[in-house]
Amino acid sequence: MLILGDNIFDANLKDVVRRQREERADAAFLTEEVPWKVASRYGVCDTNDYGEITDVVEKPEDPPSNLVMTGFYTFTPAISSSLPTAASTNSPRSWTC
Repeated sequence: MLILGDNIFDANLKDVVRRQREERADAAFLTEEVPWKVASRYGVCDTNDYGEITDVVEKPEDPPSNLVMTGFYTFTPAISSSLPTAASTNSPRSWTC
């Protein structure tokens, strides 16, 4: 589980984790629809016809949707164990997934 510290969630995070386990997904992301006029302030999701996230564009000038990342992520052990090899250049404590 990865939770960015500068976010407030209006969701039951246990439900996100439960659903990920039920669907046997390697990763799950809590997303939220925001007004279009503010979507460019966030990491914006692009999805396919099945609702699967296919791309995330960080603070785009022309957002592909108004579905944004909230900063709550869950991963299976196979995914989370690879995080130390994917350190971001932004900060030693910042990870790019």
